Amino acid sequence: MPLPPFLPLWGGVGTTSFALASLAAAGLFWIAARGALRRALRSGDAAFSRADLSRLALRGPVLLSAAWCLSRGAALLLHPDWDWSAPMTWIGLATASLSYAGAVAGLAAGWWLASFAERRLAGGPPLAADLRTSLAVADALVVPAALALAVGWLGLPGYGTLTRLPWAARLPGGLAAHPVQLYGALGYAVLAFLFRRVRLSAGPPGEAAFRFLAASSALRLFIGFFASDPLLTSEPVALSAGQWADAALLVAFGTLALAARRRAEPGPGPRGGRAVGALVAGFLLASAFLAFAGRGPQAVGVAPGFAAPDFSLTSLDGPTFRLVQARGAPLVLDFWASWCPPCRAELPLLDAFAAQGEAEGRVLAVDVAEDPETVRAFLEEEGLSLTVLLDRQGRVRELYGVRALPTTVFLDARGVVSSVVVGPLTREALARRWQEAGGSPSR
Repeated sequence: MPLPPFLPLWGGVGTTSFALASLAAAGLFWIAARGALRRALRSGDAAFSRADLSRLALRGPVLLSAAWCLSRGAALLLHPDWDWSAPMTWIGLATASLSYAGAVAGLAAGWWLASFAERRLAGGPPLAADLRTSLAVADALVVPAALALAVGWLGLPGYGTLTRLPWAARLPGGLAAHPVQLYGALGYAVLAFLFRRVRLSAGPPGEAAFRFLAASSALRLFIGFFASDPLLTSEPVALSAGQWADAALLVAFGTLALAARRRAEPGPGPRGGRAVGALVAGFLLASAFLAFAGRGPQAVGVAPGFAAPDFSLTSLDGPTFRLVQARGAPLVLDFWASWCPPCRAELPLLDAFAAQGEAEGRVLAVDVAEDPETVRAFLEEEGLSLTVLLDRQGRVRELYGVRALPTTVFLDARGVVSSVVVGPLTREALARRWQEAGGSPSR
């Protein structure tokens, strides 16, 4: 059975859903963290005291400020021409992993800075003792963090890649996409259960926190295969930049967890030691299954160096266009839809590019599964004059194997695919891809 119709809410910008989910996640974390810390103190086995908690709480502003700055900086370095003044362009599925990686680095840097200042100004504890105490507190906060992330993921903006799986979230135009927000929420809920019930939190200070961070990295690496990544998949590589960050974090945190175990006193490890490894393997196997199970039988796809499949489509103005008749000069095919925020952001750039020099008339916007009235109203509202082809049934999208919008295919004069770009193009990328297809440099 398909999922309820409320899921397509995430197909838009998602500002409202993100704000509500963030508030709910923050409230849940506050309540769960207070309970977890109280239970740890009452048990008598905690490696920290109430005085330690008060001291560490004073570092909160420094930690949050450093995490916020580096989370933005991590994504900014890889996409410097994006509009970073709007928070919804960098907090989302596309940059979740890089923002997370930057936040982790920011927390580490902020902790060191605060610890250094505390020792110099107030005679705080030695660095090693302070680190052990901080890691013990982090271990106690693993389950609250997992619960908060499970709720927070439900509000992330963006949408997954297109699929035919029965539980897919329904998008406008009869399309369906992976419910990646639900994948994330379920994954973190499973982690919360494991660390609470299977006793993964047992062990020396820091081991549980590092295990959780490693499992969290594996979860995001898994979700990255199905997230429509409008910022970081403009290059045709096997893994996006965010996924490379997740893979590096998985190795780093796994190594730290092993190091924490080996530094501990000899004795049996926690019962759930193998559960994290099994969970990571499960995420990777599930990603392989889902990646292929939901593909339609007609999805041929395109790749650089191969001839683009021929097709015929009716344009918005009426005439029929056939691809094979357009050979003789480079051509740009951009698959889009008016409900897709990255598509709406990219179209003005394509419209301006198509109106100049050699590119005039060689940029074709292939609208996927929308009626002509909707498309015409959108173009008039935005003042665009692009040549639009109507893929009403989505057959050309399937023929070209398009799994996320927007997707742009560059063809050379022979009709051979020069490159394929997933996500909105930048001005520099558009000019470069056009030249690679044999076009003249744009002015």
